[in-house]
Amino acid sequence: MKDLLFDEFQTTVDDALIRNSSLLDILSRLDEFSARTHRATIKSITQCGCIQVNSTTVNLNDEKTLAELKEKGEKILVGSYALVVAKKLRKKWAE
Repeated sequence: MKDLLFDEFQTTVDDALIRNSSLLDILSRLDEFSARTHRATIKSITQCGCIQVNSTTVNLNDEKTLAELKEKGEKILVGSYALVVAKKLRKKWAE
């Protein structure tokens, strides 16, 4: 009887470990994917120059509407990825 309960317990533990390991694998791949994307974006800003960052401090004490704040936020990144950079990003995303 004890062997049967132990075997059932061991099977349950093995199933849980498979689920957790796949979850951990997914999380680690997501981190890896984010790091690659961030690196490619930074390179496109610093080396290629196809994207520009125009950042200033937003003063929330001014009486601005939400639409004005949103408009200000949309102007931080200017430009779009160059064709070469876009191809590299797609390649990294496919990995």
